[in-house]
Amino acid sequence: MKKLIILTIFLITLYLGNQSRSGMYSIQEKEGVIYYENKTQYTQRVEQIVKEKREETRKQRISKWKEILAGYNSPIQYKDGLLLNLYNTYGYEFSSLILAISGSESSFAKNYLYNNAFGIGGADNLFHFKSIEDSFHYTARLIKQREGDKLDINSIKHWYCPPTKESWAKNTQYFLKLLTI
Repeated sequence: MKKLIILTIFLITLYLGNQSRSGMYSIQEKEGVIYYENKTQYTQRVEQIVKEKREETRKQRISKWKEILAGYNSPIQYKDGLLLNLYNTYGYEFSSLILAISGSESSFAKNYLYNNAFGIGGADNLFHFKSIEDSFHYTARLIKQREGDKLDINSIKHWYCPPTKESWAKNTQYFLKLLTI
């Protein structure tokens, strides 16, 4: 959260710019202070910096996920496309929640049947998926439809895993904290 606040302050500072008395805009970069004669050039550079920072942040977060998944010997640590697609489609927080649920349900897709890393359908009516990626996206869509943008495990537990909702919520919360630190 601290990094997000610092990044936001940085981006606001960049966007507002530093207009000198001469009417030029400046940005402090690695190479030193760079001056721009007009707001358009300055704004284009700010947009480029924001894009680069977002990409750097995304790479760091996915790398952190992979490190945690490797610690659990999870096969999805090798699924770069899945992790990237989740992040790009659902964002960091929601994707972290989906990964945390997979931690609770199948030890991060280590123990599952029919490519169903989430136990969707329950023991008596387990859904079959064509791929592990399909189960991740199905679960993400299901939770998104039911919960919207809420990331409240205590709300989800009542309909997602009623028989063991308290232990499920505790385990999922543990994995979510682990994934988002």
